[in-house]
Amino acid sequence: MIAGSIIISEVDLKYSVGISKIQLGLTSLSLEGLVKLIEDIQNDKKGSMIQFFNDEFILNSEHVFNAAYFTIKAFHNGINISNQKNLEFILYLASKRQIRQCLQDFGLKPIHISNKELTYCIISSSTELSLIDEVILQKLNARHLPLDLNKINYDKFKRVKDYFQISDNQISVVLKTYSLKFVSETPSKEDLISLYRVTNDLLCEKMALLSLEKIKVN
Repeated sequence: MIAGSIIISEVDLKYSVGISKIQLGLTSLSLEGLVKLIEDIQNDKKGSMIQFFNDEFILNSEHVFNAAYFTIKAFHNGINISNQKNLEFILYLASKRQIRQCLQDFGLKPIHISNKELTYCIISSSTELSLIDEVILQKLNARHLPLDLNKINYDKFKRVKDYFQISDNQISVVLKTYSLKFVSETPSKEDLISLYRVTNDLLCEKMALLSLEKIKVN
């Protein structure tokens, strides 16, 4: 598990956040059954949110932590788009308001259940991440898999960049603030680290703009 905390400093709120990847041990499980199981755990562990998601367009763990931060902040400030934190989290992962499209791109599908490899995020107002994670493992008869969310490679960068329609010009502008230049072809490992850094900045900006859209609507 990749674990950390998010703090809403203006109101002194602190939440624990964890990301895990598992291999299912259950031989028969439907998507509806998984949703019901997660709802039961959330009801038992008050103040917690558990969301399984498709990680195809996830840049790294910072992408997930930022989505968790904006989800919690949206509900605290009453500017949430959805009435469900689980769905709000998916909207911020995608940085879009179109619920159907966000679920299509980042939501779990039956094929993920069939493949038996699932990634999920836990947000908790307590420090019970490990306990909640253990309950999930037991209920699903699952085991942890190595979490490769933070592996850096150009193909993933390009996939995420294209999905979020981030232009080379946007990347170049942010790179300049770090006194760096944009290398679009055969980037070195150091170049990739820089590209990931600025892409995270741009994704965070998209999430912030999404929250501001809700304020304008209101």
